Amino acid sequence: MRLKFVVLIFCLLGSLRGQASETVELSGGKLQSLNGAPTSLKAEIRGKVVILDLWASWCGPCQESLPYYEGLKNRFGAQGLQVIAVSVDDTIKAANDFTDKRKIGLRFLWDAEKDLYKRLNAKAVPTMVVLDNTGKVLFREQGFLKGSNEKLEQLIAKLLSEKK
Repeated sequence: MRLKFVVLIFCLLGSLRGQASETVELSGGKLQSLNGAPTSLKAEIRGKVVILDLWASWCGPCQESLPYYEGLKNRFGAQGLQVIAVSVDDTIKAANDFTDKRKIGLRFLWDAEKDLYKRLNAKAVPTMVVLDNTGKVLFREQGFLKGSNEKLEQLIAKLLSEKK
């Protein structure tokens, strides 16, 4: 409950956007697909530019951010962008109920033990990072503001053009 209150206050105050340069350990952790199968983040991002979005079913801004990231996937996916939405809900059922009600075409995972949330040093949901294929965080945003994020879109286009 306290986390939800902190997230609500944070969302009301706005978002934090910017460059980042830390590297996230890609192995380890207990990520699962929403059908319960274990998966590895390292395998998920191999050779791709990745938007990794931490979200929760109870988070109002997440309900707006996920369709936005789906739009980016639709726009840049053929060029090599992968979008992975990682639920930090307490139960996999909450994540499944949310995604079943909305037909959002993203790769959804569940962070059962909040391990990735901790490794990313996230303070709120949504938290979005852009990763290169080594796990280096190239961009970070906590919170979500309506409308497009021109800086993010320019970065993605640049990274994808460099991949060619």
